[in-house]
Amino acid sequence: MSKHWKRTLALLAVAVAAGLACGGLALGGKKPPAPPPPPQPTISYSITFLGTLLGDTTSQARDVNEFGQVVGFSTGANGSRAFLYSVSDGMVALNDLIDPASGWVLGWATSINDAGQIVGLGKLNGQSRAYRFTPGVGEAPPVVEDLGTFGGGSEAYGINAHGDVAGRSTDFNGNLRAFVWTDQTGMVDIGDLGGGLAFAEGINNSGQVTGGSTIGATWLRAFRYTPGVGGLPGVMEDLGDLATLQSAAARGLDINDHGHVVGYVDAGRFKGARYAHAFLYTDRMIDLGTLGGYHSEAYGLNSWGEVVGTSQVSTPDTTLHGFLYTNKTDTGGFVIVKLQERIVDLPGDFQAGILPRRINDLGVICGSAGFADTWGQRWGTEAILLTPVTPQP
Repeated sequence: MSKHWKRTLALLAVAVAAGLACGGLALGGKKPPAPPPPPQPTISYSITFLGTLLGDTTSQARDVNEFGQVVGFSTGANGSRAFLYSVSDGMVALNDLIDPASGWVLGWATSINDAGQIVGLGKLNGQSRAYRFTPGVGEAPPVVEDLGTFGGGSEAYGINAHGDVAGRSTDFNGNLRAFVWTDQTGMVDIGDLGGGLAFAEGINNSGQVTGGSTIGATWLRAFRYTPGVGGLPGVMEDLGDLATLQSAAARGLDINDHGHVVGYVDAGRFKGARYAHAFLYTDRMIDLGTLGGYHSEAYGLNSWGEVVGTSQVSTPDTTLHGFLYTNKTDTGGFVIVKLQERIVDLPGDFQAGILPRRINDLGVICGSAGFADTWGQRWGTEAILLTPVTPQP
């Protein structure tokens, strides 16, 4: 072989080796790792205390829509009154917006859609009834509808963008039944998981519902109900269990438009305290853990997978604190954080806890400020709104 060809082949070998090295594939080398994802801005919040209705002592916020309207209830010596809060009007009693001769007394407001329709529980001529409140258009007054009953009282807990409602009603035998109510069908029993009792807590824009249902004499399981299409019956799925808990009870409390569900799995008592864990169900049940104690519960989630709830921070202390499960962190991964530590403008003398209830797709959270524990005791609460603060560069 001539010197010319030897030199040419040597140059080609060098070029190939250099090209492979540049591509991370040189002999003996490895492909370099992909660069880490850029960090997300760590979310923080500003707090607004919503107060109470005139003459009352406590209030709780239960839902917030994408326009920042909040619903809940305010409580005093004469019981509870449903309220609607907006930035422009402040806190307004729903009873003050309706005809006093209607026979309605609206006690709780539990859910609101972006059209301003509200559902909850009240009394119609002294009888416990689920209602849907629809704002009036122009000079027309609001309309309050009786959603009906299976024989006993009824309560509504969720409403979607179409005005469809999910809730519960007792039948003539006193059994609790889950329902979906639509303009076309009225109140429809969606069945149970085999144990004869069921209740619904939330509904998404596809008509999927979550809640709890018995599967035997004492076992309660979280479910996801999907309505049937083309005349086919709907399907109620048992969402299963967290294997580490072997629970006696589980319930779904909110469902987003992806069909993802949050709630909690309750294993009863452990070392003198309630022992439950918050869960997120996507295609399986994920244990969200706690802030440090034995107990946590998840109440709301948005379309981005952010979850709010409450948790112990240590045991045996039974006091609950609000948590946020979010990927708006330094690493961009989902973690559970103590919500109170993300609020930038808490008063210096603030001693209460933050008890979140719902989070919308803009990251706005509603709930209460006060004290609560895992035994169900709650006192001194005031409705609050937490608004995301744009991170500073």
